[in-house]
Amino acid sequence: MFDFPYIEGYLYKASTPNTVGTRILNGTEFTLASTDVVLLKFDMSAMNSSPSVALSRFMLSSINEEQSRFGEVGYLGSAFNANTTYNTIPSKTKIYSLNNVLYDYGKVYWLTNDGFKNAQYGVYLTGVTGTFRNFGLHLRWYEYSITPVVTGANIESDNFTITFNAPLADNYTVTAIQNNAAIGAKTGTKTYNDAADTEVTIANSELSYNSLLPITFKVEAGYHKDTSEPQQDGKAYYYVGETQQVITYNSPSIISLEPDNVNQNADNNITVSWVAANQETYVLTIDTLTYSGTTQHSLVVPAKTLRSGTKTMTLKITKTLFGQLLTATKTVTFLAYATPNTPQLEDISIYNSATPTFNWICVDAYTSYHFKISNSEGIEVLNTNEVVSSDTSYTSTYALANNSTYTIAVRVKNQFGLWSAWNTKEITTAFVVPNKPNVNVYATNKNSIVINFNITYNAEFEKAEIWRKSPRSEWIRIAYNLDNNFTYEDEFLGSGTHYYKVRAIGTTGGIIESDVVNASISISNFNFANCDDLTQSIEFIGDPSVRVQEIRQIVTTIYAGCAAPKPEIGEVKYKIATCSFTVESSEYDAFMDIFDSSEVILYRDCRGEKIYGKVTSNVTKTPITNSLYSMGFTFTEVSFIEKDMYKGDGNVAVVFFDGAYQFDGAVTFNGEG
Repeated sequence: MFDFPYIEGYLYKASTPNTVGTRILNGTEFTLASTDVVLLKFDMSAMNSSPSVALSRFMLSSINEEQSRFGEVGYLGSAFNANTTYNTIPSKTKIYSLNNVLYDYGKVYWLTNDGFKNAQYGVYLTGVTGTFRNFGLHLRWYEYSITPVVTGANIESDNFTITFNAPLADNYTVTAIQNNAAIGAKTGTKTYNDAADTEVTIANSELSYNSLLPITFKVEAGYHKDTSEPQQDGKAYYYVGETQQVITYNSPSIISLEPDNVNQNADNNITVSWVAANQETYVLTIDTLTYSGTTQHSLVVPAKTLRSGTKTMTLKITKTLFGQLLTATKTVTFLAYATPNTPQLEDISIYNSATPTFNWICVDAYTSYHFKISNSEGIEVLNTNEVVSSDTSYTSTYALANNSTYTIAVRVKNQFGLWSAWNTKEITTAFVVPNKPNVNVYATNKNSIVINFNITYNAEFEKAEIWRKSPRSEWIRIAYNLDNNFTYEDEFLGSGTHYYKVRAIGTTGGIIESDVVNASISISNFNFANCDDLTQSIEFIGDPSVRVQEIRQIVTTIYAGCAAPKPEIGEVKYKIATCSFTVESSEYDAFMDIFDSSEVILYRDCRGEKIYGKVTSNVTKTPITNSLYSMGFTFTEVSFIEKDMYKGDGNVAVVFFDGAYQFDGAVTFNGEG
């Protein structure tokens, strides 16, 4: 027997509804006519303001019963709640429909819904006749709490499992609430007086989500008297428990995306892969490329799709949940390297110039190019080798023959050292050339050669050039930008035979060359001259001694297992002359004047030596007699460029530029530049 707290009730009899009538004390007999009304009235002020469980109970028996019985009103609820006067009654209470039940010991009247009437003072019982005795009226409640627990819930694919404990309940209702609205419910029964936890599973599909907000699960549990059993001590239990479960849903996420900062050879297929969770769709972008799909986690970028360079790759995956689009994004970079695309030569097949400019385009960036020209016989007439430049054109330095066929070719190299394929094209030339030059040359007594040429003028003529070839040298241009009739004196010569040709250049680049002519000079003795003014010179005779040695950059290395070294010869090559002369005082002074005033000294001798250099030691002067001296010094060759020494206007001057001395006919000053 449970010893529960209770509130004593009062019984009133009245002849009309909505009136208090006369109170019937406990133990008092009273008779009810069909028109009489019984009022059950309770003082609710003593009740817990928010009980978890409520019990209503009354004891009312007919006068003829040998033993009183307990009558069960059930859950108080709507009848009381409808009247705001009794707002302390828990809002969770409700009334169950009870029927009249006949037992062995007499007739017990069970209050039914139809027997309850809303009234200002309580609950009325009508339609009951007979003589009764009031054995007491009580309202009792059981304050048992329910603690529901939500376990194993996943909003996307799993079911919600709710556990609760309500031993004295035999039924329950679990309601899911979101945004103050029920989105699903499940009812059931359980064994009465079972202390074990009750587990209820609600399928995800049974809920109607309206957002991704948290869900509140409300558990209601109660005891329903089984009227098929003999009457027991009347009991009614009411349990209410709530728990709030914050929805956990699996958002899309990207754990990794490859290749990430790993160089890729784009000449081959590139596999892109990623590790992601909760992916329904994806979009992958690499530069201007876009790939899309559903649940796959890898794809292949075909070979030669990507160009060389740093690539930004972004993966976006999505998932739709309750009408909302959830996304995850990851961006990585990697370096793609590939053979450059083949450059494309311009769409021109006929060139009206002997030195045309060839243009090309290339969709890829490059750092060098390589250009070649071959004649109709397949002989290579021009090869630039690698030119470190990103230029998109090349002007031929080789004069193409008129009305001839050539094959041109170009390729490019990117920053990764990879060369593209060659792009080749056959071209023809068609242009008007000037008249052929007539050339005469002769040697002077000043150790120079005079070149005189004449070109019959026509409208096609633009300019002329003089080219020279000396012993142990290739053809070099020594004068340019000349008129059609010109005389030029070539003074910077050593002993030997020198060859010349004159090139006439037309307005369209057409070139025609003269016949090759030659002349010889012979240097007497040993000559030193100021390059800026060859008239300032001195010639040593008598017993000069000039020993010349050629300096090379030679490194010898003895490798393991070898008996002798392996010489490695570098590009450095220059001459050093050790000079000793017997001179008069005036000759010594003349030489020192040249030494002091010359930027570069030209040394020539009867043996064919020709050296541009400087005195790189102290000059010794040792007396032999009162008028003769022995003079000695070291003369070292400098880097000197002879070509293009005369531009056609201005004076020939020595300048220092980019690590070397050279003649520059476009300036009139001398000294280091």
